[in-house]
Amino acid sequence: GQMLKADFCHEHTAVAFDCDAKKIYVAVADPTDDALIEQIRTLTSRTPQVFLSKISEILNAIYFIYHEET
Repeated sequence: GQMLKADFCHEHTAVAFDCDAKKIYVAVADPTDDALIEQIRTLTSRTPQVFLSKISEILNAIYFIYHEET
C-alpha cells in the first residue's frame, strides 16, 4: 500500500519507497528538515531512514508510485 499520501509527498518533496515493521525508507530533497521527519514518524509510526535525493528523482518516483494506474 501507499505509505504516504500523494499530496503530502508533493507538498514536502518526499517519497517513501520502502518500509518494514520498524522503519520507513524515505527519499527527501532536504534531509535537514527535522519537522518533516517527525511528521513522517507520526504518520507512519515508523522510524524514518532518510536518503538525500534530487527533486527531479523524487518527483519521478511520486509520479511512478501514485499516478501510474491512470
